[in-house]
Amino acid sequence: MSSANGTVTFNDGTVMHCEYYGTVDLMVPTLYETKEECHENWKNHVRNECTCGNLEPVTIYSDYGGGFEWEGEACRTCKAINHEHLDSDWEANKAYREQRNNHWGWF
Repeated sequence: MSSANGTVTFNDGTVMHCEYYGTVDLMVPTLYETKEECHENWKNHVRNECTCGNLEPVTIYSDYGGGFEWEGEACRTCKAINHEHLDSDWEANKAYREQRNNHWGWF
């Protein structure tokens, strides 16, 4: 599986590290304080999820390919990216799901 380094930058400048799975175009939701800690768990992460509700706006970046970024949410307490924001197309995907649900109602 093709993986790359990722970062999440909070509005106060705090940077946390994560792994991007290029094969499926998703960021692993688990955040680490250091790049080294992330690499120690490379391809073997516990999948963190925010359970406290303290999500903050962040910029999510992957150096996969030429590098790209997107806006999302993450929790520094639970060390997790919001599961809805794990890919750069989350806004388009969300709009598609909402449109599909409004049309079909049962998906």
